[in-house]
Amino acid sequence: MVAVLLLFLAVALLSRYAERRIQEAIASQNGAVSSIAVNVIRRSIVAKDLRWRSDPDTTRKSRYSVNATRIDVTGIQLYELIAHKRVVVQEILLDSGKLYVDQSVPATKQNQDSAASRQMSFLAKRISWSSILIQVHADSLIRFSGLFNGSITDLKYGSDSSRSVGPTIQTIDAEIKKISISRQEGMYGATISKMHMNTKDSSLVIDSLLVIPNFDKFDFAHHLGTQTARVNLFIPRMEIEGIRYDKVVDSVFEAAVFRIKSFDLNSFKDKRIPFLRKNARPLPMEVFLKLPYHVMIDTVLVMDSHVVVEEIPVNGTESGTVTFDHIQATLIGLNNRIVKGDTSVSVLKASGLIMGSGKIDATFTLPQDGSPNYRAFGSISDMPFSDLNPMLFPMTQIRIESGHLNKLFFDFTYTDFRSTGNLNIDYRDLQLTSVSKNGKSSNDLKSLFINVFVKSNRNRSSPAMLGNGEIDIECDRKKLIFNVWLKSILDGLKSAMLRTGKSKDSATPRKR
Repeated sequence: MVAVLLLFLAVALLSRYAERRIQEAIASQNGAVSSIAVNVIRRSIVAKDLRWRSDPDTTRKSRYSVNATRIDVTGIQLYELIAHKRVVVQEILLDSGKLYVDQSVPATKQNQDSAASRQMSFLAKRISWSSILIQVHADSLIRFSGLFNGSITDLKYGSDSSRSVGPTIQTIDAEIKKISISRQEGMYGATISKMHMNTKDSSLVIDSLLVIPNFDKFDFAHHLGTQTARVNLFIPRMEIEGIRYDKVVDSVFEAAVFRIKSFDLNSFKDKRIPFLRKNARPLPMEVFLKLPYHVMIDTVLVMDSHVVVEEIPVNGTESGTVTFDHIQATLIGLNNRIVKGDTSVSVLKASGLIMGSGKIDATFTLPQDGSPNYRAFGSISDMPFSDLNPMLFPMTQIRIESGHLNKLFFDFTYTDFRSTGNLNIDYRDLQLTSVSKNGKSSNDLKSLFINVFVKSNRNRSSPAMLGNGEIDIECDRKKLIFNVWLKSILDGLKSAMLRTGKSKDSATPRKR
């Protein structure tokens, strides 16, 4: 009986000693805890209300702080700790808390090669956490916040006798909810309902991504100081499959499929605001190839999506709108680190309906070897011309009364500086009405339809018309690639429609 009492007393004393040493160790690292309970028999530790802050800077502000309501550590292997100075635990549970990062405080480099780090190693077979609030601040503004839940297995950290060993993790199954990004600063903010990653399934799922401008449609460009498009984007779900998480630490993002389900994009531009950009915009692959990390995705899929483009013309008072519905797209073979000598391209194929009726099919080739040569080809078919009035009339004061586009084919190649190619059009019964008598305008779309209006009145006896046009324009390097595509097609339309009714031999050469 006495021996049992002495054993219990020894265990109690050892537990109290361990509790005091743990509290001292936490305090020595700028931390504090309201209570520590150590059970030597169960080999467990329970900590309540743990608080920790990183070393402060000269302003007495800390970059990192952690609060944890409760931490349960179970399955501590005492022999490993005493004999090998190695911390091995079966499970760590974190129940609610907060991780706070202040980006207004400079980050300090930690000494990763101290004597303690060379001697001590750590293994947790499972770590689980629930309701951990993560906040990233800059001064008083919240740049990022999210509620973190999840678990990891086999977290290892430490070193052996021959080399330093960084942290390694076997699996991660984590979820962040109620994510908010930059909603208080900058031109755009974003929210995400939920993001879930699972390294065992090699997957990442993002639900309800919403990209929101932080200024309303008429203040946005004024605040930026130049004419620009204001975009709202909603993606209900994104799925990435076949991610090589083991390569992420080596700055490599490799995935099999990136699937975007039914996005909804709205773009607004007020062209009455001066366009003041002075620097050239690089073409998409130029930016992609210069990314500091390797991106390799076998297939990107876009499913049943919707785009609305709204613009107020330079001299207009109301906006014109063009819509694209039921967009389906496939991008194959995306890779910004191809082998030297490989001239392969990434191919984007897209289809949809313009203004709810005209069928669009387009293919874009994107060079991945640093070549400046891009290509776009495709068709628009079976569309009543009058469906273009919501876009055309506010920009040109010209209304389409009748007419039908049977088929339009385009094929052009382009670089930073020039776009060349051809366009063929087959249409019938085009009748236009010009509401404004003032035909003086530098607007390409207005000039085109004014000329077509004159041409169609000359050829009313020929309802069916065919046109073959050339595309040859100088690219505006200050504008986005969409401007190259639009101007290329408009240039081909000018050439084709203004030659309609002429024989190939009698056609007047276009001046360049």
